[in-house]
Amino acid sequence: MKRLLILLHAALLPYRVEAQAAKTYQIAENHLTVRFTEQNAAPQAREVLEIAAQAQQQLAEKYQIDWATPIAIRLSTTTYEFCQLTGQPWWQAAISQQRVIYLQPLRLLRDRGILETTLRHELVHQLVEAQSKGSAPRWLNEALAIYNSGEIAQLKPARHKAGNAELEWSQLEKRLESKASKAEAERVYFQLYYLGQFLETAFTPAQMMALLLQLAEKKSFDLACKILFHESAATLEKRWLLYASEKIN
Repeated sequence: MKRLLILLHAALLPYRVEAQAAKTYQIAENHLTVRFTEQNAAPQAREVLEIAAQAQQQLAEKYQIDWATPIAIRLSTTTYEFCQLTGQPWWQAAISQQRVIYLQPLRLLRDRGILETTLRHELVHQLVEAQSKGSAPRWLNEALAIYNSGEIAQLKPARHKAGNAELEWSQLEKRLESKASKAEAERVYFQLYYLGQFLETAFTPAQMMALLLQLAEKKSFDLACKILFHESAATLEKRWLLYASEKIN
């Protein structure tokens, strides 16, 4: 009987651990919710909530939108937990999935000096997804996120001396899908920063939001460009490649 009880306890242990791991706490304000699994992490969660709320307000003011989409931010206690929750590599700082932003442990983000820029980056993803109803090309989504996040200061241009090859939008899309290392991710992000700069220099914030709304109506990117900018996507891409040749070494 004693041996049977030991075996039964061992069999149930994984389920007890899972139940404990599933317990979450949360704090919320307006349309933002921060979720965490350690009760003593409440002060850090409040800090994240305040940073996110401020960034969300700034973005809403810049783009002149009423941004009321509910967003949850999930704090990870370890990098292992983050990878298990998201399926992302260890070097990824955060990721947006549906209406949830998953963050690496806050101490790690703080040590790297990227907590604010990471939150802002992911909030732009949430904005683009909400406005376009998930129809924006990934290269456009990333370009706007990188440009608006301020993370260009953390990227190291010395790593990106690869000329202007593979800067066509279709190539950028493929590179985003296949990036297999931190170095390659930084390289493509560095280039996408300048794509975001090009778009936001060529067009107003209101025009960028109008573009996303056109995509939300399931119009093609080419048709949306013709309606809003009176030029084809191919012509706009040629302008981008010329801009890139002057900006990116």
